[in-house]
Amino acid sequence: MTTSRDHLTKVETMTVVAIESGVLLVTETRDLIVEFDDMIRRKATTELDAWNDRAKGGLVAALANGAMKN
Repeated sequence: MTTSRDHLTKVETMTVVAIESGVLLVTETRDLIVEFDDMIRRKATTELDAWNDRAKGGLVAALANGAMKN
């Protein structure tokens, strides 16, 4: 990872891509959870539909589906 990005091997490039993709997914998921917690604390149920649209395709899909059923 200390090598210049222009001179990575194929395996190193694939590793970097996997890490960057994973970090993005984890970051998006964390943001959705924080946002959900904030909505619940503020009792902002009007924001739930928009949140659900963003959340239902990610790692918190089960939470989104459960929240909409309740």
